[in-house]
Amino acid sequence: MRFDSIEVEKIMPKHKAKYVTILREPGRLFESIFDYYYEQVPFFQKVPTTTRGDINEWLDMAPTLYAKRANKNKLWFIGKNMEFFDFGFNPLNETDEYIGAAIKKIESQFDLVLISDYFLESAVLFKDLMNWEWKDMRTLKLNSRIKVNDGPVPEQLRKKIRKWNKADAALFDHFNATFWRKIQDYNLEKMRVDTVALKRLNEEFEKECVTANATLDDDNLLYNPGQHLTLKGYSLNKDSKKHWECSRATMGTLQYSKKLRDEYNEKWRQIEDGNEFET
Repeated sequence: MRFDSIEVEKIMPKHKAKYVTILREPGRLFESIFDYYYEQVPFFQKVPTTTRGDINEWLDMAPTLYAKRANKNKLWFIGKNMEFFDFGFNPLNETDEYIGAAIKKIESQFDLVLISDYFLESAVLFKDLMNWEWKDMRTLKLNSRIKVNDGPVPEQLRKKIRKWNKADAALFDHFNATFWRKIQDYNLEKMRVDTVALKRLNEEFEKECVTANATLDDDNLLYNPGQHLTLKGYSLNKDSKKHWECSRATMGTLQYSKKLRDEYNEKWRQIEDGNEFET
């Protein structure tokens, strides 16, 4: 969803809800975006592959490509400040004033900005914000790419990516700093202990839910544009197929979204019919 505070607040008023979002380090994010959406974005196909060498070459021609986007594909925005776009801002406006105002607005709208590069720490801060139980925080890493470029993005390429995605880089730098200040406030030693506990909890959850080397069923199939990627998915073991936590933790994003829509549509139907229902 592209964030629109006015529309979201109609459904989830700010005084009744917690607003949480997540950012990723721009270097790895752009490399992932380029690889994942390569088949869908014609601009990306100006180079023959999604290797780091070709990404580097594409970045050299990117300013010219975007300056001539009269024939722009509807997905043109994927290649330029995509996180900034997702927050509802213009990804082509990279003036310091505009980016600074956007950061201030995001700060005023969101209670917590997580960092996906530090997912366990983010989950702990989220648990603390929501006052949830540890059992509520169990997750499985889903939809990540397998057999991608090993190691960190080379520094020269990272700098080029950050220069091209100036707004995304500014967002990350600002909210990464605030993220670590929140961890300091939480207590570093307590965070260390809690992340170890959460990692162990997730490992136990995987053993409870998942069977190895099985074919994914329809619920667990993952969205794979172009079908050129190998994505991490799971198949449930026999004992856990009826366990709703295991089922939802391994469900593909499109199937999960449909399930949520169907459930809420049914609840609204019951409201309109004047029937009571369980929340």
